[in-house]
Order: sequence, then structure tokens, then C-alpha cells
Amino acid sequence: MRRRVFLSRGNLPYKRPELTTVNGQWEAWLKKAGLRHRPAYQLRHTYASQLLMAGTSALWLAKQMGHGDTSMIHKIYGKWIEEEKPEFMDNLAKSLGQSY
Repeated sequence: MRRRVFLSRGNLPYKRPELTTVNGQWEAWLKKAGLRHRPAYQLRHTYASQLLMAGTSALWLAKQMGHGDTSMIHKIYGKWIEEEKPEFMDNLAKSLGQSY
């Protein structure tokens, strides 16, 4: 079962077509929310960059976004991937049942 970012008031999957089909609807919603306009498709980029900044696996994210491998994730979002965080070695050792 897929999880949805947007849910209706009844906590059901948001399936209304206005997001991309009604001219100006998305812009109106953003304006009402006090947010800067960005095309709806940009949500995909926001999702990916925020997850990578939070330390999500590039492989997991690639699968979530429907990519066959991580090449697109590295190419487009590479600057958001922290290759080595201060706790990287501790976490790696812990996952291997060792101490660093």
C-alpha cells in the first residue's frame, strides 16, 4: 500500500485533479498558505532533498522515487548527500556489532 503525502479531510488518499489541471488552483493554495509559488512537481525535489539531508539512504530514496538505481539521485541531489557525518564511523561500527 502506498503512503500519500496529501490526505483528504477524511484521512483518505487525495485524488482531486485540481493540483495540476485547474489553472491557478495550486498557486491560489500556496498564496492562501503564505508560501512562495513553486510548481507542484517541485514537491518531488523538496521530498528528495529533505530526506537526503536527514540521512536517508540514497538507494531507499531511489526506490521510493521509482528509479532503477541511485545514479539520478547522485546526479541531481548529490549536494544534499553528506558522504561522511561526524557519527558515520560510530554508526557503521554499531551496525556491524563493533565499537569504534
